[in-house]
Parts: sequence; structure tokens; C-alpha cells
Amino acid sequence: MKPDLSVNVAGIAMRNPIMTASGTFGYGEEFSQYVNLNTLGGIVTKGLSLRPRAGNPTPRIVETPGGMLNAIGLQNVGIDAFIEKKLPFLRTVDTLCVANFFGDTVDEYAEMARRLNELPEVAALEMNISCPNVKQGGIVFGSDPACAAGVVAACRAATSKPLIVKLSPNVTDITAIARAAADGGADAALANGLVPQAVWGDFDSISPQARAAIPPENLHRIAEQDSTDFEKCLSRIDAPLVLAIGFSGARQDHFLAALTTLARRLGPPTILLAGDDAITLCPPRIALDLAPGTRLSLFPMGLASGRATGLRWSIEGLDFAPAGRVGTSNAATGPVSIEMRGPMLLILPRAHLETLARAL
Repeated sequence: MKPDLSVNVAGIAMRNPIMTASGTFGYGEEFSQYVNLNTLGGIVTKGLSLRPRAGNPTPRIVETPGGMLNAIGLQNVGIDAFIEKKLPFLRTVDTLCVANFFGDTVDEYAEMARRLNELPEVAALEMNISCPNVKQGGIVFGSDPACAAGVVAACRAATSKPLIVKLSPNVTDITAIARAAADGGADAALANGLVPQAVWGDFDSISPQARAAIPPENLHRIAEQDSTDFEKCLSRIDAPLVLAIGFSGARQDHFLAALTTLARRLGPPTILLAGDDAITLCPPRIALDLAPGTRLSLFPMGLASGRATGLRWSIEGLDFAPAGRVGTSNAATGPVSIEMRGPMLLILPRAHLETLARAL
């Protein structure tokens, strides 16, 4: 009797845990004459980009006494050629495909995630965030928590498939990057192999399994019911920025309560992710480096007024109120500068999370 080697990784059911490493196995067909691909748990493709890449000039492979060093430079055929020339072969293989991808900007990552999401042959996506962000001075996405959070959030919004993040080891603290990339609450973080450093709340919604898996010193139960769990967390967090995830689910009353909490300006600057949007309380002054046409909405949580440059429709001289004038669906004409008085929510597309985080 054969042992059952089946596993479930990030929601992907595989016959066994043996997967090829991206960049070592081509697109699968190259190794089909050497190994029965149908015996593998999964095939992870070479890293894919929007456009073909030639990679680094040769020589780019060096043999050493202990093995081999290489610097291929992410050579790949590009997404269009992958769909036209590589995907037909993968359709003939009874092994799931995980598509590895990368980009030079957040928008490129999101577009790749969207294109790959449309392919039924691709079971899951693997993001390589060890790439430089050309719009942020070449900083590697995977070396900065804010960059990592921004690019992962943009891709998460662009795909419904399981999303695996390939982290760079060339960082001081890889756990900080991993936590920034985690998308979900306590149970979701545990499911991704991450143990929360602190859990605050009345614990009425955390599962017994999660409580058992979290060290007792990381659990901080607050029984009083005069504040929400979100308020309990924000009033106790000491951090330069908070990324709030998981508040826009089935309970719209909970979502509205979270927006109200943002308006109260509790704790550190906070960005709440909801669907395709990133929402924050507009500070008294903020400057955003946005491309022309970027959607920017302003929603008052009380009486508010202000002025701005770089918006298609001026807000100067206008009085905003929840039951009166609101400022949804404005748009940038270029870099935006806002001065605001009163509680006003600032809403940008989630793809611009990194820009928003750096501005707060």
C-alpha cells in the first residue's frame, strides 16, 4: 500500500509536496524527457514578466568546487509568449502549475497577477519580490516592509488564486517582511506559518485552534465592550504605521465601525485595506506622487474643508459633511498636495498603497 503523500499548501491540493523551484526547471517541457512530470506535486515556472527579457550577458554561469553560481538575470519569454507557446504543453501534464512572476513597478506586478488570474491552467501564483522598484529609486520590493505590503496588496486585489510570496533572504529581519506580506487576521497569519506578536480583543471571534497555537504572552484579552477590537488594537500599538486588513467582510456594520474608528485618529497613522481600495484619515497636510488619472476620493466623517493642488476638481471653498457634500471619484492631474481641516477619509486604489504609506 502506497503512503498518502498529499498535502495542502496555501489552499492548493497536491499529490505530494515535491515542487520544482522557479528558475531551475524552465517551463516544465525542457525536463519532460528526464522526469515523469505527472509524478510531481507541482511545477513552478521560470519567473515571468510583462515583456520578454534577455537576462544578463554571458558569461553568467560559473562552476565552483561546491556546485555552481549563476546570475541569469530573470531571462524569460514574457507573458504573451508563455500563453501562446508554453501553456499548451502544460495543459497536457496532470500536475498543477504555479506561475512565478515579477515586475519593475507595483502596476506591472498587479497587471501580471491579473493576466495570470485569467488562465485556468494556472493553479496559483508565486510573486518574486526580490526585484528593484524603479519608481522608488531602485529599492528592492522585498527589502522594505512598506514596499512589500504595497506590492502584495496590489496583487492580492488583482487575483482570486492562491498567492505565494517569494521573499528575499538579503534582509536584516525577514520576519518583518513576512508579516508585512501576510494578508489576514490571526487565523490567516497562522495558516501562512506566521505567529502574531500580539493579539488584542475580547477574543469572541478567534478560533480555539488559533488561541492554542499562539504563545500565551502574545494574547491580551480585554473584556470591556465599550470599544471595538480595532479600537483596542490601535490604542495600544506603538508603530510608525498600521496596515489594517480584514475589516470589509460580510458584516457591513463592522466595516462602518472601523471607518468611524479611523476618523477618531487613534494611535499611529493607519491604512485600512478594503477590496480594491486603501483608506486612511487624511492628515492636516499630505503630498502624494500620483500619476494623472489616478482615482482619489474624499469622504467626510464630520464637518470638513480644505484645499488641494493636483486634483481635477477643486475642493477649495467647499464645505463637506456626511449628510451633505462628499468628494468621491475625483482624480489626480499629477502629484497631489492636500491641506485638510476636519475628519476626512482619503481613498486611493489599493495599487497605490506604497505611495500612501510613504506619505503618512
